[in-house]
Amino acid sequence: MEKEFYKQSTLPHLSQEALQEISIPKQIGPYHIDSLLSQSGLSLLFLGSHPEKNKPIVIKVLSPRLTTNEEMVKQFTKEAEIIALTDHLNIIKLHGSGTWEEGLYIAMEFVQGVSLKQFIEQKPLSWKSALQITLQVAYALLHLHTHGVVHRDLKPENILITENGGVKVIDFGIALLMVDEEEIFFSEQNRLIGTPSYMSPQQKNNPLKVTPASDIYALGVILYELLIGKLSHGKIDLGLLPDSLVPCVQKALQPTLEKRYEDVVDLITDLTRLIKTEGLENNISQNITSSLAESLDTIQVLLPSVPFKSAEIEIGLAKENIPLSHFYDFIKLADGSYVIYLGSLDEPLIKQLPYIPYMKASIRSLLYPLIYSTENHLEPSAQMTKINDVFLDSTIFSPSYLIQIHLNESQNTFSIVCCGKTTVTHISESGKLKIIENENPLLGKERGYSFEETIDSWNPQESIILPSKHILNEANWKKLIESHVSLAPQNLCDTLFANLFLNAENNLKATSKAVLCVSRID
Repeated sequence: MEKEFYKQSTLPHLSQEALQEISIPKQIGPYHIDSLLSQSGLSLLFLGSHPEKNKPIVIKVLSPRLTTNEEMVKQFTKEAEIIALTDHLNIIKLHGSGTWEEGLYIAMEFVQGVSLKQFIEQKPLSWKSALQITLQVAYALLHLHTHGVVHRDLKPENILITENGGVKVIDFGIALLMVDEEEIFFSEQNRLIGTPSYMSPQQKNNPLKVTPASDIYALGVILYELLIGKLSHGKIDLGLLPDSLVPCVQKALQPTLEKRYEDVVDLITDLTRLIKTEGLENNISQNITSSLAESLDTIQVLLPSVPFKSAEIEIGLAKENIPLSHFYDFIKLADGSYVIYLGSLDEPLIKQLPYIPYMKASIRSLLYPLIYSTENHLEPSAQMTKINDVFLDSTIFSPSYLIQIHLNESQNTFSIVCCGKTTVTHISESGKLKIIENENPLLGKERGYSFEETIDSWNPQESIILPSKHILNEANWKKLIESHVSLAPQNLCDTLFANLFLNAENNLKATSKAVLCVSRID
C-alpha cells in the first residue's frame, strides 16, 4: 500500500541508508566535541563547546560518505552561506563553518527548548498566544525574504520554542536563494522538495520556482494548527476557527498567488491588529483547556530559575520547560546539610494544575522545623512517608515520581529515597560509576509506606546524577556518562539531556524530562 501523501519522506534527495556506528571525534574545526546528538543519511549533529564561550554548541557535518559527492558538498556549503546571511533573533545563529579532516562542518547555537510540534501536541494555547508565536515566525520570514531566501520547509519541527518563550527557525538544508534560481541540483529535478502538509500548490507543482508566498502558505498552516491545538496532516477546516480569525488564516492559505498575502509584511500587519483586538481574550473562554494551560506560565516562577549557589557543592540542571510536568527544589537545612527534590508526573493533566504550588508548599511546610532550627535533623525515609501521606489526603494527584537527595557533608554521606523506579548514578572521586535503585512505589500509591533509603559515601570530587525517569538501557547510560564524566555539572547535564531524550525510545520521549547533577567541591 502506498504511503499517504502527507507521510511521504521530505528528504530532497537520497534515500536514508542504514545508520552506521559513528566514531565521535574529539574536535571539529576549533570546537571541542562532547557527544553525538543525531544522525541521518545526509549529516551528523554533534554537541560540542565553543572555544571562547562557556556554552554548548551544535556542529553539523556532512556525512563522510558524501564528501566526494560534488552536488552534496555544494548544497551543504549553500546551507552555511544562507545561515550566515540571516543574523536575526528568531533564526538559528551561525558560529562558524569550514572544513575539517573528514569533510565540512557548520557550527550553530545550541537552543534549549522544544520543537513547535511538541508544543502543539502537549500544551494547548490561547488564540492570542498562537498569534504571538506566529508573529515571531513571520518576523523571521521577513528577514529571510529580505535577504532573498525562501525556507521551503517551514513546519513545526523546524521551529523551536525556547525556555523563555522565544522562537527560533532552524534547518535550512533545502532553503533556496532566489538570486541563484538558475543553479539547480540534479537530484532536485522531478522530486518533491519540502513537507507535503505545509507545501503550497505552487511548490508541489515546481519546487524549484518557489517564491516567498510559499513560506507564507506554510505559516498559514502552522497558524491554523496552533489555533486548533493539533496537527492538521493537510486537512484544513476553517469552520473550527473563531470568526474573527478566519479571514487572516484563509488569506494565507489561498491556493492562488493573486488571492494570498503578497508579502509577509501584510500578514504581520494583520497579526498585530488581531493581537491588539479587544475581546479576543473573551473568546478564549470557549476553550477552557487552553485558558487554564496558559495560566501555567505564572506557576513557573514558583520554581527556582537556577539551583542554589554554594561553596560546598555545584549543581547542574537541564530540563524541558513545561511547568505542569515536573517539580524541583533545592533547600539548605539549619544543620548545614542540603535536601534536593526532583519529581515528575506520568503525563501533564489539566486536573493537576496545582501540582507545583501544592508540592512545593507541602514539602516546605513539612521541612519548616528543619530549615529554621538545629534541634531536629532530617530522617529521609520518615520524611518521604510524611510527604506520601499528605499527597494521599489530596484529591488532585495521580501517583507521581519523586526523588529526595539528602547531602550530609559533616558525615561525608548522601541519602537517596526514590518514589517510583528511578536510576541514580554515583560517581566516585576515581571516576567509578555505581547505579543505585530504590524499590519504592510511586508517591501517593500506598498509605503509611516505609520508604527504602539508600546511603552512600559523599566525598569531595564525587557526583550524583539523576534523570527524572528510570533509564531503560543502563549499559548505554553508563557508557554515555563515562564518555563525558570530566565535564562540569551544567555541561554534563546538557549533554546527557540531549542524548537521553532527543535520541530516546518513543515511550521515554513522551515523558517529562529533566537531568540533575550534584558535585561536591573540595
